[in-house]
Amino acid sequence: MKANAPMRSLCAAVMLVAGPLGAGCNNALPPNDTPPDVPPQSTLVIEFEKFTSAGAKLDGAATARIAQPIPGGNFLFAAGNLVVWSVAITVTLAIPVAAFAAAIDQDPQQLANGTWQWAYAFNVNGVQHSAKLQALADGGEIAWTMLISKDGDYTDYRWFTGESNLVGSAGTWTLNYPPGSTPEEPRPFLFIEWHRDASDETGDIKYTNITPDAPENGGYIFYGITGDAPYDAFYTIASAGDDRVIDIEFSTEDKVGRVRDPIHFNDAEWHCWDTELQNAACDE
Repeated sequence: MKANAPMRSLCAAVMLVAGPLGAGCNNALPPNDTPPDVPPQSTLVIEFEKFTSAGAKLDGAATARIAQPIPGGNFLFAAGNLVVWSVAITVTLAIPVAAFAAAIDQDPQQLANGTWQWAYAFNVNGVQHSAKLQALADGGEIAWTMLISKDGDYTDYRWFTGESNLVGSAGTWTLNYPPGSTPEEPRPFLFIEWHRDASDETGDIKYTNITPDAPENGGYIFYGITGDAPYDAFYTIASAGDDRVIDIEFSTEDKVGRVRDPIHFNDAEWHCWDTELQNAACDE
């Protein structure tokens, strides 16, 4: 499923990993004494492992073979563009991702205003933090807020907010940069849109750069699992700075795939690789 593909119904919107959904499509608000389910971590974190793990098959000889006829090879070119995003995201989001992952195993308490709050401590690289994940169901949606504190540094920093529908099939997150000298004024970083269908384990997640006045504002990376053949997964990388779009499609099972980038390849054609990650002719 690509960005311009028609959306499925609300209950069949897509996301990349499974996670139990309630039966049916009941959008009624949950009872006041029932906390909402925390969305799975896959709604916050793009999956790179299914693609980059294929690189473990490369040895020196294979790398040399792949280098012909295009320097770097089709697979290596695609992987290199994903690594750039993967590293940047991993470093910037380490703390909020760890905080979100830890929330899954916590029991919430309901506050006086009806908000549910998961309050707990978590550790990142040996440094202790604390988090308050808050959720409030209202008007057919659930509003989420993640507040993070670090002893001696900042308190209740609003690292991200979000919304999800009641069946857990679609939602958004808005993430801020790590706190600086003025943590009371969060600086927007990423807008995340996600969809998931737990019944067939398909889905998509899109990160868009929303840094104010940044050259890459509007640039994005979009990932999805579609269930289609022969390529059941895709990435689209769009750079706002040079108006460039790189399309990658691949099979999560046998790792064959293809990449398209008119700037790199000087054409609008697909460029493929085989099960050994070597350059290969593309099927018509």
